[in-house]
Amino acid sequence: MASKDAMNRKQRGGELESGFRDLDNDGSEPDEVTYSRNSIFFARMYWKKISTISFLCIFGIMLLHYRIGLMSCEEIQRLFKIFNNDVECRVAKYQEKQDVSSFVISPSIFVNQYDAAPKEFPRTENSQIPKVIHQIYKDTLVSNTYVDYMRTITKHMPDWQHVFWTDDDLEKYLLTRNGITEEDRILYHTYPHAINRADFARYLLMEQFGGIYIDLDVEFFKSIELSLHSDGGVYTVSGTNCSNDSRKSNTGPELETHMWLSVPNHPFWDILKSYLHQRSHIVKENFDFDVLKVTGPRIVVSAYEDYKQNKKESDEVKYGKFYELPCDQFNEGKDLTDGVTTHHFAHEWLWVLKRTNIQRVTGSIIMVLCSLYAILFILQVFYFIRAGRKTN
Repeated sequence: MASKDAMNRKQRGGELESGFRDLDNDGSEPDEVTYSRNSIFFARMYWKKISTISFLCIFGIMLLHYRIGLMSCEEIQRLFKIFNNDVECRVAKYQEKQDVSSFVISPSIFVNQYDAAPKEFPRTENSQIPKVIHQIYKDTLVSNTYVDYMRTITKHMPDWQHVFWTDDDLEKYLLTRNGITEEDRILYHTYPHAINRADFARYLLMEQFGGIYIDLDVEFFKSIELSLHSDGGVYTVSGTNCSNDSRKSNTGPELETHMWLSVPNHPFWDILKSYLHQRSHIVKENFDFDVLKVTGPRIVVSAYEDYKQNKKESDEVKYGKFYELPCDQFNEGKDLTDGVTTHHFAHEWLWVLKRTNIQRVTGSIIMVLCSLYAILFILQVFYFIRAGRKTN
């Protein structure tokens, strides 16, 4: 019994001795312990402030990012005027839209009909181009201005099938075709801008089905068939030798891309696709890359020069020659007696591109801020763990 009491007294004495070691002579905690606890207190207080400010900044930029996505052409125009950068708005902001699905053919119907008997599909008599007109837009709700232009096609070319491709249609009925490689699909989805995907899609449509591709801002005054050659295989509009004052300088690309006519599987499309794949690195390495150089007229000119130098006579006999349609007749045809079409150069893609680039900037800022916030959070967790050990 006596030995047990002695052990209890010894244990209590050890606890008291341990407690006294944590106190100064006057009974208070040592300075380093007090300092450590004060540091944790102030660290937590400042962390709360930093967290609140960071959260508000990220939330504010996210709201700005969302609002930019809703900006109209007129708002983008006012914004870029600050930097003396002009933006054209040729389609009114609040213009009513129509659903064009009532007077165009669904891609699903067209593809089934074409694949059932491609050789029997109606073609032009003199150049064997399939009598189908392709147009592309994000959905079937189209501004009235574009609808008016679309109806001129039906008026002057009533015996041609008019197929309207939405973004979903391109995914379902074009990119899934056997003739489209996995590399083509990857490249299509690599492009960050809708205009790049639309450019690539029109080339694939010409390669797969042939026919005519036309931008929505093209107005017709007569049938294109009258301008075709018996040995023609691919047609596009010349970008030079125009009488229009804004194009007399010939500083623009030599070929336009708003209109294409082609037989299916013409060798030119293989060459153009190889150029598109070669320049795919520009999209990955450059934030604000030149759209015209990556998928637009400038890359078309490069592919055309290659095609002219390396074309085979046997291919031209089998598939037809490459022809340039006169600039005046097909760009400014409205005021000419022999005019065929007028390209109104709405350039809707240009202001949308600017809006997308602004969103890419704000999106990058959000990513950076979120990353910094996560790093600070991890650092403060380690700091509190380490500081807590020192106070124990």
